[in-house]
Amino acid sequence: MRVFVFFACLIFANVGAVASQGSQKHIKIVHPQKSITVELAETYDERALGLMFRDSLCAECGMLFTFEAPRQVAFWMRNTYIPLDIAYIDASGKIVMIAALEPLSEQSVKSPPGVKYALEMNRG
Repeated sequence: MRVFVFFACLIFANVGAVASQGSQKHIKIVHPQKSITVELAETYDERALGLMFRDSLCAECGMLFTFEAPRQVAFWMRNTYIPLDIAYIDASGKIVMIAALEPLSEQSVKSPPGVKYALEMNRG
């Protein structure tokens, strides 16, 4: 869980250039101790698809969901095979909740109100 706190701060303080691979956009977050590559999900369709239908996610990768305005959001794991953790983040970059997501679960995991970002990474 400490990794999420560490990376949430980096998302807003030390973001590398945005790179595109096909239609996917990625941000490289670099820190002397660790770096990750975060795929951006900025549109409704990108957020709806999320990490569905993937068999794996590299150890240093994740997906950052961005929302137009702060609000309460909910995520589920339909068609998602990877055990994930999700960090719900407010507009200031503060993590307000972290939850474990179970593969293939259709149980919604709601955030508190006021979420601007959600970061999914491999469990742990």
